[in-house]
Parts: sequence; C-alpha cells; structure tokens
Amino acid sequence: MTPEGKTVPHLRFPGFTGDVETHPLGTVTKVIDCKHRTPEYVEKGVPIVSPGTIRWGEIDLISPTKRVTEAEYVPLMDHCDPQIGDMVLSRNQSLGIASRITSNEKFVLGQDTVLLQQKDGNGGIVFYRLQTSGTQDYIAKLSGGSTFSRINLKDIRLLPLSLPADRAEQQKIADFLRAVDGRIGQLSQKKALLEDYKKGVMQQLFTQALRFKDDHGNAFPDWKEKTLGDVGNIVGGGTPDSTNDIFWKGDVQWFTPTEISSKYATRSKRTISTAGLKNCSASLLPIGTLLLTSRATIAEVSIATEECTTNQGFQSIIVNKGVNNEFIYYWVIQSRKEFLRKAQGST
Repeated sequence: MTPEGKTVPHLRFPGFTGDVETHPLGTVTKVIDCKHRTPEYVEKGVPIVSPGTIRWGEIDLISPTKRVTEAEYVPLMDHCDPQIGDMVLSRNQSLGIASRITSNEKFVLGQDTVLLQQKDGNGGIVFYRLQTSGTQDYIAKLSGGSTFSRINLKDIRLLPLSLPADRAEQQKIADFLRAVDGRIGQLSQKKALLEDYKKGVMQQLFTQALRFKDDHGNAFPDWKEKTLGDVGNIVGGGTPDSTNDIFWKGDVQWFTPTEISSKYATRSKRTISTAGLKNCSASLLPIGTLLLTSRATIAEVSIATEECTTNQGFQSIIVNKGVNNEFIYYWVIQSRKEFLRKAQGST
C-alpha cells in the first residue's frame, strides 16, 4: 500500500510501476441483460447459452440442448451484438462464471445470463480478473454464499475489479494468461489422445486380441472365465445415525459415491467413529479394496489406500489372495458399460 492509499501488485512484469485502480465492472465493460421471456424451443437451431453450460474458457455452443429458430433469434438478440472477446456471465448455478466468445457463431443469451462487452481495449484482462479467488469470494457473499443463489444485475455492474492503471500492463497480463490457457489446451488435447489410446489398448487386452509373453518369451496360460464373486468378497456399506454426534468425526474414513473420481481413494470428506462403524451396516474395508459405486454415479471405482468404509451407495470388492486388485480395477473400468446396462432404470 502506498502513502496515497493506492495499491501496487506484489508480482508484475518489469518496466511497470503504476498503481492498481479499482473500478466497478459496469465501467470497464458494458453489461447487457438477457431477454426475460421463454421462447419456443426446437430440436435444431441457434443454441441458447444458459448457466448450466457456462464454464471458464471458450463458450460452449455444442452442448446446449435448448435451441430456437432463426426467426426467434432475431428478437431475442436485437438488443446486443456479441463480438469475439466478449464474455457471457452466469447469474445462477455456475454463479459468477464466465465463458469467452471466440467465434462469430450465433447464440442466444439464456435466462440468468448477461453479456459483458469490453470497453477501452483492456485486452481481455477482465476475464482473468473475474477468475481470481478474491472476486469469486465477493460474488459468493453477494449471493448469500451459495452457488445456486442468484446475483442481481445491479450488483454485477457494481462488482469492484482491481486493474492496473496502465493499459499496456493490462494487455501484457492478459496476453501472458492467454498464452498459459493455450498451453493448457494443448496439454488437454494430448491427454485426450492418450486416454483414447488407453481405451483402445484396454479393449484389445481384455478381449485377448493383444497378449503379452513372460520374461522368457513364452505365452501365458489361457484365461479362465469367472464371476466377480469368484475373485473377491463383495461388501455393501452403511450410514450411522446422522443425528447422533458420537457416531461422527472419528478416525474412520467414510466415502460417498460423489468422492470416487480417481484411481486411488485416501481421505474422505466426512469421517465416522468406531462407535458409528459398530452401529451401522458398514464394514471396515482393508487397504487395496476396490470401492465400486452402485448408486449414482454407477460403476465409478477407486482403490482404497488405507482402511476405510463407505455408505450404502457401494458394492466394494475385497479381492482374494492371488488376485491382482489393479487388474480387477482396470477390468471394472473396461466393463463399465455392462454395469450401466444392468442398472438401467434404477438409481
């Protein structure tokens, strides 16, 4: 903080010495609200960008299922003219999240969205300033702290943004962060290609179209067909009485299906006590157990890295001795469509 009460950044590019100034969002961008009416939807047409489809990054014009005709598009968007570099901000659900317009493709502003049009050539720095934790925390407070609350139009226009006074510094920062985004995009594409490659190899391995040989160049024995119950003990979960505090906040990891999203499961969001474990249908699962979800979402799987338990949304697999748990883990992933097929019509 300078003697005049103005702030300077802790980290900045060489050659810039000016202050950081705070401006309301409505003075550095033009904030344009959506039309407040529900149009008639069609199967094919101009996509409607709604809060549920807004994510940080390029605007998604493929996923939206709600679409309108060209005739409906004209009156719905006659009050604005989106340009490349502008942003669409969500006022609900994905609260305070913005997507950047990167093409001249047509779209319609859905309910609870606003268009942010850049002013004064700030080089796109507003898009990155909106993503900072300070701005997101401020938006959460305005909405009552919930991502499913709603922020009003007045608060959006008054949202304070701290920006360098020097436009050249704004441009420098935006260019740097845009380059980082580009690198992330390249790595994401490589990751997607590797994931596709892995799926193809797994398909060949588990159908035995591709077989390995042992260290001496000899073929391994033929595979044997078994049921999942033949290779492990399948164990359900349980939930202690949620009104009894004695059963909770103990040392026992207690997983729910929404926490299963990676290969290994280590720490759960909530824990139960030994008393809680004894007073519900859950069992203590050993290290290496496959935590397999049997309720939404179905057939997600992780390997437990320490003793744990689960709620009733699991049918976990304690593999038998002599069975490789990682082999079964990859088999479950390869067989996910079969699990889902058997579960159709049920949560």
